[in-house]
Amino acid sequence: MSPRRFLLSVLLASQPIGLAAQTTVPIGRPNLEYPEAFSSITGVRELADGRVIVADSRERTLQLIDLRTGAVKAIGREGRGPGEFLAIIGLLPQPGDQTLLIDAGNRRCLRLGADGSVVETLGLPRLSSPSSQQAGAPPAAPISSLALLPPRGTDDRGRLYFEPFSMRPSAAPGGDSTVILRWTPGQVGVDSVGWVRAPIPAVVWAPAESWQVAPDGRIIVAKPAPYRIEVMGRTGQTTQGPVVPYTPIRIPEAERKERQDQRDAEMAQTMQMAGTQAGRSGGNAPPAPKLADLVFAEAKPPFDGGSVVAVAPDGQIWVERTRAWGDSIPVFDVFDPAGKLQRRVALPKGSRLLSFGRGTVYLSRKDEDDLEYLQRYAR
Repeated sequence: MSPRRFLLSVLLASQPIGLAAQTTVPIGRPNLEYPEAFSSITGVRELADGRVIVADSRERTLQLIDLRTGAVKAIGREGRGPGEFLAIIGLLPQPGDQTLLIDAGNRRCLRLGADGSVVETLGLPRLSSPSSQQAGAPPAAPISSLALLPPRGTDDRGRLYFEPFSMRPSAAPGGDSTVILRWTPGQVGVDSVGWVRAPIPAVVWAPAESWQVAPDGRIIVAKPAPYRIEVMGRTGQTTQGPVVPYTPIRIPEAERKERQDQRDAEMAQTMQMAGTQAGRSGGNAPPAPKLADLVFAEAKPPFDGGSVVAVAPDGQIWVERTRAWGDSIPVFDVFDPAGKLQRRVALPKGSRLLSFGRGTVYLSRKDEDDLEYLQRYAR
């Protein structure tokens, strides 16, 4: 590419996207809804024939469901034995229409065949360090299997991608980034494939990068300032999509208090459980810590970090946006595989995005009893 053409491409990529793409449109109506309720859906995986595997963590069930006919087949059962599971936290696609079930309770994976049957049990890496690291970076801290849960995603070769929480920040360039790790099921070691900027410690709604892996192995990074999509290629090259204009959302005092009260209640419950366990063992309950007030950013960033980026099988990128306090309508920016904003989609009130299929997206709908219903929409 000539220098002039390269400069032109950079200038075009840096231009904000048009107003039409920023207009929020409703996703529409579901084309299918499964009539039976779930308690807590923690995984949905669409198979090649259109059937779906659905995991319910509260009921501890795993089912193969034909949404058109209503036919249901139970898969495995709760337990620690062969083909059994305790706590399903994810269903990830694997080559050959197989599925990898992530079982946090047993700290292992189950490989499911195209018919939903369990064909293999795989252990997670027990203790390891990345086999490749940034040049000149200090050695990374050991990685336990717990630090690798849950995985963020998988590529079309079946490799799993993680953002571990046990890495020392100093192991990253600049000391304020988190490593992205890749693991091939059946192997012991893991590889580091990139870095993302971590949030400011102990600051609620501090801007932070969020990422997901595309089926072809590219790393998709949502950047908050300026808000745009960055794509890390498989050979190390990086490209950026156009800047997406964003108006920061102010955080009212009532929302700050709600968040503070929620944190305090969770800590009190944790201490109560610790005291109960200590009493059963004849020991003394640990003293309740003095909790400092939460520190908040001045305004909400365009997205709230964490796992807010989702990538469909065709490479389409969905990023969940932050919302004003009291707003219960989820909104997603939908980008093409190169990171250009295509449209902004509003989901039904109180719904939750679960997974994608070929031209489809699966959501959960809650009723007045907090039971969940699985819905399928066209993308």
